[in-house]
Amino acid sequence: MRAGDWPEAEQAGVRSRIEVAFVRWGHLVVRYRWLAISAMVLLTVALASGLGSLTFETSTENLLDPDDPERERYEEFRRQFTNEDTYLLILHSEEIFSFGFLEKLRRLHRDLESGIPNLDEVKSLINARVTRGTQDELVVEDLLERWPRTRAELDAVAEVARSNPVYTNVLLSEDSRFTTVTITVIPQGDLGEEEALGGFDETEDEPRADTEPIAYLEGPELMRVTEQVLEITKRHTTDDFPMYVTGNPEMTYSMMVAIREDMTRLTGISLGLVGLLLALVFRRISGVFIPLMVVTLPLTATFGMMGLTGLPITAMNQQLPTFLLVVGVADSVHLLTIFFRRIDREGGKEEAIAYALGHSGLAVVLTSVTTAGALGSLVFADLTPIVELGIAAPTGVLLTLLYSVVLLPALLAVLPARARRSGRDQTLRGPLDHLLAGLGGFCTRRPRLVVWCWSLLVVASFYGALQLKLSYKPLEWFPQGHPTRVAWELANNEIKGVMPLELILDSGEDDGLQDPELLIRMEEIQRLAKTVEVNGMRPAAAISVVDIVKETHRALNENDPAYYAIPRDRKLLAQELLLFENSGSNDLERLVDSGFREARVSLLMNYADGLAYLPVVNQVETQAREIVGDLAEVHTTGLVKLWLRTISASLRSMARSYALALLVIAPLLVLLIGELRMGLVSLVPNLAPIVVGMGLMKALDIPFDMFTLMIGTVAIGVAVDDTIHFMHGFRRHYRGGAPAPV
Repeated sequence: MRAGDWPEAEQAGVRSRIEVAFVRWGHLVVRYRWLAISAMVLLTVALASGLGSLTFETSTENLLDPDDPERERYEEFRRQFTNEDTYLLILHSEEIFSFGFLEKLRRLHRDLESGIPNLDEVKSLINARVTRGTQDELVVEDLLERWPRTRAELDAVAEVARSNPVYTNVLLSEDSRFTTVTITVIPQGDLGEEEALGGFDETEDEPRADTEPIAYLEGPELMRVTEQVLEITKRHTTDDFPMYVTGNPEMTYSMMVAIREDMTRLTGISLGLVGLLLALVFRRISGVFIPLMVVTLPLTATFGMMGLTGLPITAMNQQLPTFLLVVGVADSVHLLTIFFRRIDREGGKEEAIAYALGHSGLAVVLTSVTTAGALGSLVFADLTPIVELGIAAPTGVLLTLLYSVVLLPALLAVLPARARRSGRDQTLRGPLDHLLAGLGGFCTRRPRLVVWCWSLLVVASFYGALQLKLSYKPLEWFPQGHPTRVAWELANNEIKGVMPLELILDSGEDDGLQDPELLIRMEEIQRLAKTVEVNGMRPAAAISVVDIVKETHRALNENDPAYYAIPRDRKLLAQELLLFENSGSNDLERLVDSGFREARVSLLMNYADGLAYLPVVNQVETQAREIVGDLAEVHTTGLVKLWLRTISASLRSMARSYALALLVIAPLLVLLIGELRMGLVSLVPNLAPIVVGMGLMKALDIPFDMFTLMIGTVAIGVAVDDTIHFMHGFRRHYRGGAPAPV
């Protein structure tokens, strides 16, 4: 006996006992068929009660686990400076500074202010900050606080706007043909008690606890706010006043809508195709109806379970319905094929049901367990949606198995299933059987040729797979011409600053930001950051408290441009900051904390592939630390850093999941086959599809991102099903195994 082999008698005995157990189970289900059907229906109804609680989750922030250091840093930034979500409207005109355009902009601005729920602020050219001095008084007002009446007054407004460096690539494009409207909203969960209770909160000045969870604009609230933004902009859009809606909440909303529509459409298409194929294979009504019933009920139960347990629908699991349909139909087809062949040859429904379960029950269970195991490895991922998929998908697979071995035989026992006595076994001798028999004959006659051809294909694919580069470009998940993609591409080309990278400087002491030397170094960071360029990627704008300080200092010195600088005297700097604080503007609180200890430098960057940000972020961060020296600690956060973290987490998660999937599947294959060597050899056809698939991705220029990375885990789970069924049948006939007793 070779090492790793089971004793032949023991191996045959174990398999025989398991098959006999399945045969007995078949008789038991037939005997209590109505009880089995009732139990499955009750289970479905109980789990389906959670469908009303299903939610969608597609936000970038929630990709990462709440305990992830990068997400914790980002939430601390939002907690400290601003917990807002921002929509960005892009408006185009060849004459922005014209009476007609500005009047339309004013009407839009007012409608947004009165019509957006959870609104914090609308910022546009209408209320853009202008800081000026009058007789030793600091005045902070809106750009269009005094509406221009003459062409000269309008030209003066245009000159102020075009000459203000803070406006460029923020409120105005460099050529002044595009302008923006920024809408910031506060999530309902983050509204203070003063707003919720009408201002009767006596503890309104108490600071937020550092550990209090951050609220995000999501779910029904995101839908409601975004739909209102889109409705107002649609009402104001005309041929001579076009506008485009962008921003992270808008992209999240569009993705939620697309997922919902895609799931509905693809599930319907999948059911239609499955029904058609079942009709072609079995050519019986029962061969179509029963499998569809057996797969749709566990699918409903799975999504009900997700609703009950709070697992949301995400971009990761939107293909779960199609996947579960495939898995469930595969189980049903294997059992029904044996059932129909048996009943056509010998008749007797109960005996045919028991025989089918005895013949294929073990293989069906093993395939489901291995698929669930492969998908279950995803729970060790670092990305929350992948973890959630690692819970929902195996649960769905095991529910499908339960319905396949309980509901399917019970329905067969209840519904009509007449034997065909046409002189030949139509199911056994159909065109598909001839095709597969011919293919099997060719492979056994020319094994070396087949192995060499596949080896060449795998080697070539492996070479292509090595050239794949990880990518993260959510915008390209939308098709060309989609409104979201059009708007973002326009913003990227014209405004250029749509992706924020936040530099946080911590002086280490209260009022540390009143040190002129630190602000001078912050100014140097802003200046140098806009010159950093790697592979065409560079910050388009930089905003910080430095801009306010220089504006204030100029205004208090008779608006002389020569004083657009940082005052070198600490006391003077503190006085000017205090004057700005008392001016009525809330811009300062968005840029520094209340104790003037920490400040943010917001770098607005082009939209690009997530990995393209890495060298820019590294260079900016290195320069900032060198410039600041020991005056402050520097770290980075923002949407750009979340993207980078998401990419690294997805790559690490998939590598771990692939390894765990193999660790689960390999022992099961060895146990099934009974030989260590043959079990390990059988892994080859399960790994080959992954390599070939990755090579095909390179050839077809399909992005290698966090979603296509998951294909490998799914492919392992599905491919091993075929291997198990094939090896199960092969050993049964090659070893001379007898059919299960009935």
